Amino acid sequence: MDFNSLLKAILILYIVKAEHNYIANGLDLQGPIFLHEPPHRVEFSNNSGGLIECSGHGSPPPEVEWTPVPPQQDMVFTLSNGSLMFYPFSAEKYRHEVHATVYRCKLRNLVGTVLSREIHVRGVVNQKYTVQVHDEYVMTGNTAVLKCQVPSYMSEFVMVTAWVQDTGMHLYPNTDIGGKYTVLANGELYINNAGTNDAYKSYTCRTVNRLTGEIQISTYPGRIIVTEPKGMVQPRINVEKHSMRHVVLNGQTTLPCIAQGHPVPTYRSRLTLSHINLINMRCKIDLDTPGERLLSTNGTLKLKNMS
Repeated sequence: MDFNSLLKAILILYIVKAEHNYIANGLDLQGPIFLHEPPHRVEFSNNSGGLIECSGHGSPPPEVEWTPVPPQQDMVFTLSNGSLMFYPFSAEKYRHEVHATVYRCKLRNLVGTVLSREIHVRGVVNQKYTVQVHDEYVMTGNTAVLKCQVPSYMSEFVMVTAWVQDTGMHLYPNTDIGGKYTVLANGELYINNAGTNDAYKSYTCRTVNRLTGEIQISTYPGRIIVTEPKGMVQPRINVEKHSMRHVVLNGQTTLPCIAQGHPVPTYRSRLTLSHINLINMRCKIDLDTPGERLLSTNGTLKLKNMS
């Protein structure tokens, strides 16, 4: 008998003996079950580090293991409760095999082993950034669109939380598409039916880094400059022509279709439903749909109860 076979036989005898002792003490055996299974994706800043909780129950109580085994104990460490802790690190200490890899949590006891879903870990090196708002020219009666300009390398982690008018009025993200102001989920501010009262008002945007909680306010405010057209102006769409939105089942989303022209453009949207849960919309709106699934105002289309 070779060494590996001998080791396997000893391990089997150990498990059988342990099971016998457990049953002899009047205790039922139960395989491990997750109480807290880690999420599919975990992101954290290098300034704060991260923590992934993993726990379960069974009889006997399961041990918690991680795979792959964390390679560098000075960067990542398994706590006594089974949680995986990532220490804060400098940009120079970033390691792809530690901070950008896939882990799985394993629960093991005498009865068996269960594996968690794949956990995609991403440690992000924090970078300094500023946000800006540019002036927006708009023809009277049209909708002005102000954008909070975030550097591309931070746009994934920075969210617009509010717009602040120079009067002190705060405008927050909302789904009310029928009012004077609309702040979309992407942070854009729509000022509908722009007129002389809106001329030269200025707006700053406020953002937050979702990984660090850091708040930034745009360096300079952006202004609305309302112009009077001299003659007829062909409509020009000034939103993204090609974009995709992911919507939770039975949730809602807002699809903008904003143009400038004189006379003020009217809107038509054409929706095409596909068998793979995709909705194609072409901005061209002449909606007369029963019920409340579609709402359209000022070129902005809100879809409710998505299925």
